Amino acid sequence: MVERGNGLGVVVLAAGRAVRMGRPKLLLELGDDTLLGHVLRTAACFDWSGRIAVIGEPRGPLEEVCRKHAFPFVHNPDPGTGQSGSLRLGLSNLPDGLKGFLFLLGDQPLVGVDLVAAMLREFEKAAKPDGIVVPHHGGQACSPVLFAACWREALSRLEGDRGGCQVYKYSPQAVIPLPWKDCRPFLDIDRWEDYEQVREEWMST
Repeated sequence: MVERGNGLGVVVLAAGRAVRMGRPKLLLELGDDTLLGHVLRTAACFDWSGRIAVIGEPRGPLEEVCRKHAFPFVHNPDPGTGQSGSLRLGLSNLPDGLKGFLFLLGDQPLVGVDLVAAMLREFEKAAKPDGIVVPHHGGQACSPVLFAACWREALSRLEGDRGGCQVYKYSPQAVIPLPWKDCRPFLDIDRWEDYEQVREEWMST
């Protein structure tokens, strides 16, 4: 069943250099797909009004993953600008007139349709023109994050590798917290041990 994006856009951030992993982590296998493939598969379950994956290196194999999932993509030629550079590039490839946009991380393959759907529902229910839906687990803010459209300019001015947290950290009045009991969707993969943990969680579901 396809959930509705309701005038929203999605950016999949997949241009990190994987320095700590020492290899192209987004191409690592998880079940019948790659880590990035699982994120794209989740995103493709929604009828977005705009969608884009921002990829880095190795460009060719990452493009193949995006094509496999019929997901539009753009290449970030300068991943050294950090996550904010990919974020800006993604936003520039979304259409105008959106109500908001969700940022998914390419190394969080356990983010599922249930979490994304809950974030969309919370955004619609709150109906805040400056709303920022932020999942919380164990008292901590987590990714992915959904921003109302009014934050587009502020997000486009970001620098460094901290991404959207630089915006909602200083705008607590806009945050719409979404408590989430399951920690697994928020596991990201920086080191080989993280990959092994995610693979174990995947096999246990």
